[in-house]
Amino acid sequence: MIGRVTYDLSRSGELYYIRILLIIEKDCIDYVTIKAINRQTFETYKQVCNALGLLRDDKEFIDAIKEANN
Repeated sequence: MIGRVTYDLSRSGELYYIRILLIIEKDCIDYVTIKAINRQTFETYKQVCNALGLLRDDKEFIDAIKEANN
């Protein structure tokens, strides 16, 4: 159970991408399962985000700006 997820800028690298995944993916139990999508394991969290279609537009940047504003 995640009690609190802190804010990370997109320039934080892998920390930013794992934060996105922890918010979107509900069945992750460890760092290995979060990198596995449809029986394919990726090396980086950014690759997982790309595979899930989370980075194809500016949505993550818009969400980050809105969250920072709040």
